[in-house]
Amino acid sequence: MKAQEKNTSDSLVHTFVAVDAFHQPPNGIDKSKIHWVNYLDSLYQIGVLKNEKLYSDYVFNVIISINGSLVQTNDLPQDSILRDFLKIQKRWQLGLQSGRPVSSLLKMKIPKEIFQRWEKRKLVLIPDLIVREEFPKGK
Repeated sequence: MKAQEKNTSDSLVHTFVAVDAFHQPPNGIDKSKIHWVNYLDSLYQIGVLKNEKLYSDYVFNVIISINGSLVQTNDLPQDSILRDFLKIQKRWQLGLQSGRPVSSLLKMKIPKEIFQRWEKRKLVLIPDLIVREEFPKGK
């Protein structure tokens, strides 16, 4: 988005550019992925993630609100896993679009590879482990 201000007396033109700033977790997305993997691994170790058919590649949809807090979108039985994780999360940095605060959609996946006992450092490299998306148009 660009806006111009023109001064007619001396013909100076100033261009202002608004840059979109997307939500970011307090310590960066890489640290958030590590935190998510460690959390899931601890649940697997204690037997909470024992149903591979139910949890394998399950994706949680989370709303990053205008103020940066994370809010779950559903209240399904498996969402208790997410609810406990969100309780310990700090607010994300503000997201701006066209100079205004916006909400975003965050997709957090329980990768099937956790049941295959992949190393944590490999789990963190899964591209769609945590993905921030714009809300679909019209919503």
